[in-house]
Amino acid sequence: MKTNKLFNNKNIDTILLFLIVFFALSCSSTNPKVYKKGMSFDYDVIMTDSNGKQEDTCSITMTIDGGVTIDRQQKKLKYYYSPCLDKNYYEETTGYIDDGKTISLHPPRLSYMSFTEIVPFPTFTLPIGVETSTKGTLTVKESTFKQLNGKEVEYEYNQEGVDTLLINNQKIVCYLVKGKNTNQIKEFGQYSCTYYFNERYGFVKWVYIKPNGEKVEMILKDCK
Repeated sequence: MKTNKLFNNKNIDTILLFLIVFFALSCSSTNPKVYKKGMSFDYDVIMTDSNGKQEDTCSITMTIDGGVTIDRQQKKLKYYYSPCLDKNYYEETTGYIDDGKTISLHPPRLSYMSFTEIVPFPTFTLPIGVETSTKGTLTVKESTFKQLNGKEVEYEYNQEGVDTLLINNQKIVCYLVKGKNTNQIKEFGQYSCTYYFNERYGFVKWVYIKPNGEKVEMILKDCK
């Protein structure tokens, strides 16, 4: 009687090794990057007073440069501000991280956005669906929010919750990150932030609430 040699011990060992390697690679694959060199993100900036009355609307464009920052730990991005409250144009170069595990952007911090120094940066921990709670301390050496120079700001943020937004006439799922400063409250008050993160477009909405109830929102209107 003839024996089927297709599934002899050697072949079985080879198949098992292939399956182990395949599943190991599948489980260890990194998340695709959101912010890539050459991309551009246009935001509307809407400012409202504590009564919900709109005070001004501006625009900021964020471009992904891709080169490394001076400390070589981050990549470069730029913000271009349209004339707004003070009627001036601004250009700002700062950094971001997008390494397949963490996505973190330095927010715009010039002119009417200088207050963002006191709240946590837009930061999202991958993979999608992971809920995190983080506390940290930022030592401010030199800031456009000059009252903070030389001070330490303690903060916390929580990555939890899901919402749906309409961006560019398209409904997209967003994962929420909520944060606030937890010290310097007596001197500056408590600022809070909510960031809406989408796995394709990144941070599509940034909401800041100042201690006096004023709100500043950055809302993505175009990405290319």
